Amino acid sequence: MSAWLDNRIPPPLVGLCCALGMYVTAAASEHTELAFTPNYWLALPLLMIALACMFLSIREFARHRTTVNPLNPGSASKLVSSGIFAYSRNPMYLALLLILASLGLAWGSWLGVLWLLLCMLYLHCFQIYPEERAMLELFGESYADYCRRVRRWC
Repeated sequence: MSAWLDNRIPPPLVGLCCALGMYVTAAASEHTELAFTPNYWLALPLLMIALACMFLSIREFARHRTTVNPLNPGSASKLVSSGIFAYSRNPMYLALLLILASLGLAWGSWLGVLWLLLCMLYLHCFQIYPEERAMLELFGESYADYCRRVRRWC
């Protein structure tokens, strides 16, 4: 069953909207700060890990010469299961969530977790599930085997 929102909104735009929501929420609420914030010393390494995941993901797609476009998963020419994709089926989305987590830490708002969860829910329902259906249709049993071997997130 296909939903209207399936693969319609680019994940970076979803992440940007959630980051904006996190910022507005943190700025508007006086009593939401965690005791140790702003803790850039925790946020910075998390951000570096996220950027490394993003870089490694894009590099692996380029190495296999297949599309990185999340709006048209049916146009993938190869199943990428090496590199960082041997550990996570969705390292780019994981990186996006880690970026949001690092921003939440830096801005010091526990309510930011709600935006992080909203982004994760959106990605899970309207991006990952439709991509998985398309990949299963394109690559059949080899994709099903990949799903059995590698976790969806991490």
